[in-house]
Amino acid sequence: MTLTLRPMRDGAVIGWAALKPVSKRPVYSGVTDISIYIEEACWGQGVGSLLKAEIIRVSESVGVWTICAHMFRERKISERLHANHGFRVLGICEKQHRMEIGEYAE
Repeated sequence: MTLTLRPMRDGAVIGWAALKPVSKRPVYSGVTDISIYIEEACWGQGVGSLLKAEIIRVSESVGVWTICAHMFRERKISERLHANHGFRVLGICEKQHRMEIGEYAE
């Protein structure tokens, strides 16, 4: 099950949120990873919070019981958004993302 939401304003997508399964194994059927993106021009306007609340609401109606989020440590706004919706930091992964070829993000 993959779930995607794309809010629009004036005919243009201003962000998106997506859930995808972490595994095909039945024991993980209700565990997903979340990706969320908001157009920079819409930052601070509550779009992320609305998207986050809606994807959580919809996910619960289709049997999701855990949503995992991975984010760049530098993105404090993303960390606050997730915390405001009940997420907590469980750990920090090093060398998890590559911003450019050969360069790892912290």
